[in-house]
Amino acid sequence: MKFQALLTLLIWPLLTLANTAENQATIDFLNIKEQRSTCLETEPNCQAETTNTNELSIALAGMGDAYISVGSFSEEQGDRSGLEISSMLNTSKNYAGKISGVLFSGRNEDNLMDLFSGFSYTAYLHFNQKHINPNFGIGLFIGDTFHCDNEDQEEGINEEDKCQEEMIITIYPEIGLAINLETLHIYPFIRRYNFNNHNTYGVNMGIRF
Repeated sequence: MKFQALLTLLIWPLLTLANTAENQATIDFLNIKEQRSTCLETEPNCQAETTNTNELSIALAGMGDAYISVGSFSEEQGDRSGLEISSMLNTSKNYAGKISGVLFSGRNEDNLMDLFSGFSYTAYLHFNQKHINPNFGIGLFIGDTFHCDNEDQEEGINEEDKCQEEMIITIYPEIGLAINLETLHIYPFIRRYNFNNHNTYGVNMGIRF
């Protein structure tokens, strides 16, 4: 039930935005095409000044595309790693957004287990390439973490009784490469969370809707 709720939370907003963006792109394309036809009928010389419809269709390609993916990531050093399920949308010609449910766990600097869970949103700038598309993004993670210190373990206190859940908010930069093969979407990336000092490497794999 929780998994279904998570999927609904991730998919529904982006599919709604995807439909809106795609409809707007179609309307813009048809309006410009109609203006071009009218111009050519009345003023033959305007052909050189009017945007070519083939170029316009290429520019609009990909707008409104939505991707659902699952992925994994790990730190450059240390034994932290995690999983995420994401929904990504090309909101406009050069911009995209991604919402993810994230689970991140591993040993901290004191060799004690940390567990991070929550949601992230990443905004991207990209080059609107069809098959191989570089992405540059900035993201926000909001979630909570369980943390135990050395004193808890040294005193022999039950970990479940002493560990406390704390809210965490962090911003991170991300660089990725979207590889689109028909409906298959592959997205390797590098990001750096500000709650550690190491790069995090990962890859998402999914499908386009």
